[in-house]
Amino acid sequence: MRKQKMTNVTSPSDMDFSHLTPVNVFDLRVEPEFTLTESYDPAAHSYIKYLAKHECETLKQFRFLGKDGSRAFFDELKSLSRSNVSREILYEVSAKNTDCSYGKLLPSRVWAKTGGVQSTWCVLRNSLLSNTFDIDQKSSWLSCLALICKQASLYEFDTPDGKKTLNIPHACVLDWIQNKDEHVTTWMCQKDVTKKSIKTKLASCANGARFKSGYEPFANLCRELDSIEKQLHKLPPFKAYSDYCKQKLLKTKKNQTLVGFLTQAVEASISCSVLREFQKLGHSVACVVHDGMNVVKGEYDSSYYVRLANVVSRILSDGFVRYEHKEPDFSFYDEKTGSEIGQFTVKVVSEKKEDDEEWACACGCSFTKDDLEKIPIKHEESYAGVKQAFERHYCQIDDEFIDEYSDAPNIRVKTHGSMRITHKCKKYLLHKREGDGPVSIHKLKFFDRWDEDDEKRMYRKSDSYPDTENCPNDVFNLWQGYSVFEWVRENNVASFSDKDVRDAALWFRHAHRLIDDKFRDFLMEWICHMIRYPEVKPQILIGLLGDKRIGKGQFLEAVTNIVGSRYFCQTSNPSRDIWGDIGTDFCRGMQLCRLAEPSEKEYKDGGGKWRVWVTDDRVNIRAMRNTAETIRNFTRFIHDGNDPVLPDEEKGGRVAQTLCSRYWKEKFEGDEEAEIDYNTRLGQAVSNKSALALITFVLLRCGCPKRFNHQTISRVTGAFAAQQKKKSLDWFEQFLVYVADQHPWTVESVQFRETTAHKMGDTKHTQSLPSLEEFVADWSEFCAHKYAHTHFQVTRRISDWISMDRQGVKKERFKTPDGGMTPRIYTFDLKYIRDQYRMNEELKDAVRIDKDGNRLPRTIETYCELTESKCTCGDNQCQLNDDDLLQTCIDTINDLTGRENGVMRGEEFQRYMDGEWPTPFVDSDKRSDETKACSEDELCQDCDSEDVVSDEAIVVETSEEVPVSAEVLEQQRRIYLEERENKVKVSYGSLYERLKAKEQAM
Repeated sequence: MRKQKMTNVTSPSDMDFSHLTPVNVFDLRVEPEFTLTESYDPAAHSYIKYLAKHECETLKQFRFLGKDGSRAFFDELKSLSRSNVSREILYEVSAKNTDCSYGKLLPSRVWAKTGGVQSTWCVLRNSLLSNTFDIDQKSSWLSCLALICKQASLYEFDTPDGKKTLNIPHACVLDWIQNKDEHVTTWMCQKDVTKKSIKTKLASCANGARFKSGYEPFANLCRELDSIEKQLHKLPPFKAYSDYCKQKLLKTKKNQTLVGFLTQAVEASISCSVLREFQKLGHSVACVVHDGMNVVKGEYDSSYYVRLANVVSRILSDGFVRYEHKEPDFSFYDEKTGSEIGQFTVKVVSEKKEDDEEWACACGCSFTKDDLEKIPIKHEESYAGVKQAFERHYCQIDDEFIDEYSDAPNIRVKTHGSMRITHKCKKYLLHKREGDGPVSIHKLKFFDRWDEDDEKRMYRKSDSYPDTENCPNDVFNLWQGYSVFEWVRENNVASFSDKDVRDAALWFRHAHRLIDDKFRDFLMEWICHMIRYPEVKPQILIGLLGDKRIGKGQFLEAVTNIVGSRYFCQTSNPSRDIWGDIGTDFCRGMQLCRLAEPSEKEYKDGGGKWRVWVTDDRVNIRAMRNTAETIRNFTRFIHDGNDPVLPDEEKGGRVAQTLCSRYWKEKFEGDEEAEIDYNTRLGQAVSNKSALALITFVLLRCGCPKRFNHQTISRVTGAFAAQQKKKSLDWFEQFLVYVADQHPWTVESVQFRETTAHKMGDTKHTQSLPSLEEFVADWSEFCAHKYAHTHFQVTRRISDWISMDRQGVKKERFKTPDGGMTPRIYTFDLKYIRDQYRMNEELKDAVRIDKDGNRLPRTIETYCELTESKCTCGDNQCQLNDDDLLQTCIDTINDLTGRENGVMRGEEFQRYMDGEWPTPFVDSDKRSDETKACSEDELCQDCDSEDVVSDEAIVVETSEEVPVSAEVLEQQRRIYLEERENKVKVSYGSLYERLKAKEQAM
């Protein structure tokens, strides 16, 4: 410990700080920018340069010590190694979130704008700034919150009832400030948790994070924080900050609490004020880290600077905020146990010039420089150099070898014998002396020596880890990234031409005509999910059915080119190659598998094994002549065929399939030249890497949920089976559907008398019932049958139906008061019929109004006949001709990428080209975690459920007692539908208008 120099020195308590005024939480100011000089320890800076120069050794060392994010950490090392030993750093309040505060800069923390070690790993910062004292605010945000609560409780504001103050209890906050160390120790002992995890939880709860810790004092603190948050929002001076928190949640989907915002602002105000006082007194500060600072060591010890900071902070914070000296920590800690597993030690690295270093031959021989003056060997010719180049493409896994060169970018697995044959001619050079003769150069076989090398590139096994940080060091990661991103990394925003935009738009137009509007939305999300979340299985098999030569293959070719041949496979015999009894490693490491024209037998063989491959992220495989093993499985499957052979499962199944349109085939029928020209242009478009990069960006910009919820799966799976089922109904089942279709959805059952003829035993009730005979006659006329079905045929079929214990219809007769029997009465259970035949509830808004003003549903056939267009797009894109639709897609891509004068200037597109994920229009976590099914009286905006127009939603201003005419109902219906069309729903079916409106709304 350095002793404080006492000669002619004034104690901090005796200094004059009368110019300071306490922090006013109702009048917080934006701190002005300032500059600090960072001077690094020369030895530490030299060692960091050494670590950055030896990449492999450094990464291996830090992975062994358990350092998370080793690659990002190494990039930080390289950045520090390029800096000077002394440099000036500019600090200012970040303007990053001004879009959430209407362009106004709000008080907040100060950040280093021009680099520096402010955000660097604390171990590196402590090493580089070893000539400084680290003094920090003790229990910083809790102390600042106590100050805020005290001032807020004294604030008076006007209400209709006069002046009012808020009582904000904060006993738990004060308890944690005074007894934090005791609480942490008790918590660690009771719940067996690490000190680091406790500190993380405490820091996170300031911004609204809540944890089930099981430790009662922490639970009490969280409850009190929720109460304080509600109280602070009521204060008028904090309205601007409250609005900022709400806007940030809406725009970034990140929770920003008022407690977190205010504590950071107060913390920054106190830190900057202490910094200014230090500078006035001639003390140098090297770095500011939010609640603390690194003070350059001078003639005083650390206690002097702590006392000085406490004197200033006592005036500023009314004694709530206190400073303490924190000893530098250079340790690595285990993330799970919290125990120390190593220390970062700065090693002395000598920087000798090449001429002064001890000379050594590149081949590793022991001969002198004079002996080898005329016969030198270059590094790339030596064993070390040949090995370095060889191991870029080859490695060994157990008794097999991975070849990444022969069939690049794909990988091949080779045996020991094939590797020896392939590389038998590969040689390296070595100096040798035979007897007393001169030194000469010898050529030796490389593979023989590499095969015996204990330090060669070798792994325990291979597996796929799209989340690369979780890949163990002894596992060869099959995941190297999609092909499209390799092109993105090598190019920039100036690499795109008008032709590239047109090629991308050509694919979107092709998809728009080929695939049904509603299914296309989900399919594009499914493709986006494969790109954005390769480590999460969607658990749904896609089926694209349709005639030959309608464009399915060209649509899929673009998807496979985005993925790349390394992660794509194709088979027509999945029962043999994938889920067969023998088993193979056909899909090992694959992301997309195309099932091309498999027969129905392929899915039936093996029982439900195909479902395991579709849903599970771990599967058993056994390559030929190998033992079985369990591997990670992220493969998605797309079935491409002409016949409906997929085992489609209704409601919550694992197959989503659709019947593709014959539009393109019919368009060019009889015009062979036009068809060839179109297919050529589309084929060139889906092979254009620039166009594929644009397609990928649009998909990522539209976004997708990280996990498809149950409502989405139930909506898209089984829909094809339901439609096929409707087509296969016999005439009587069609009659049952007609009965249900002719009555309001609120009616659950309906009764008919047998005939119109008056019979003995009729009662008032039976006479008032409609006649089944007349109803059957109307149905026969409506369906235009070749021969009319009579009511006798219907009643006979009803009897057969009932005799087979089928539900939905029953017949009965009742005794009359005079002892007779009424005519037969037929009761139809409409609710059962609708459920049994899955009458499309989306058509509740496709209504007709009868003569009495009742709103009745229409069948699918009737609805399609009476509407002007079958298009379900919000902007009726299907009504556009092909040229207009193509131009619409081009305009969409130009808007999303910010294309101006031939250059993509959009901020999100620039982030995408820089290797970052673009921000989707709809937050992924919200779509996956907060989605719920909508009831009939809700208008769906953010969830995946189908939006339904109910009677109550349309007729919102009418009362049940007031009769409403058919004209009024139809007028209200049109108004409601127009308002609904103005609502934004992200959909690829209306790519242009909906995405543009969503971007404007955000």
